[in-house]
Amino acid sequence: MMQSNNIHNKVIRQYHRLARKYDTVWKKYNTATIDETLKRVDTTGSRTILDIGCGTGILLDEVQQRENGIQTFGCDLSLEMLRQTTQKENENLLHVSVADATALPYPSDRFDTVFSTSVFHFIRNPNAALNEMYRVLKPNGRLILTDWCRRYRSIRMLDSFLKYIDRAHYRCYNLDECIKMLNDAGFSIERADCYKISSIWGLMTIVGRKM
Repeated sequence: MMQSNNIHNKVIRQYHRLARKYDTVWKKYNTATIDETLKRVDTTGSRTILDIGCGTGILLDEVQQRENGIQTFGCDLSLEMLRQTTQKENENLLHVSVADATALPYPSDRFDTVFSTSVFHFIRNPNAALNEMYRVLKPNGRLILTDWCRRYRSIRMLDSFLKYIDRAHYRCYNLDECIKMLNDAGFSIERADCYKISSIWGLMTIVGRKM
């Protein structure tokens, strides 16, 4: 527990420092990641959406721009990142909470769709997090998980490097590993693929439905 708390504190401190310039520094990466993620899922009919590790609310803002009437929620470990979200003055993005992916502060069967983008490689207990994502989804709801994929040599090298220099980083997975974890949590897989958004960034997106 003490080690877990220390890791959480490192993640919080890291993103506290980055929060005010996050949207600028990571704009190109975030834009490409969100575009590719949303290409792979249709949010039509989703009235309630949760983004786990929502950061400054970029994905939720994009979802709102594409379709009106969606009630969006976000959670993140970093209060400072969430403050950047609320400062955007979009009333639809104000449902944000400081929370760990393994202990979500929402009732069961709450959301039509849950997103997790570029967060999974930080999570120390991915199985517990997936169980929580499953719990808060409505029956027949969908999880859309996008993260770095070890199928690509650049990501394997980055994964090894970050383990030495960045204690907030945990590990990257390949597509088959993530599919198995989603299956073990009870999800049926609707779509799963890998792709590159640049010469460095190789990603995967998996769409799982709550059985």
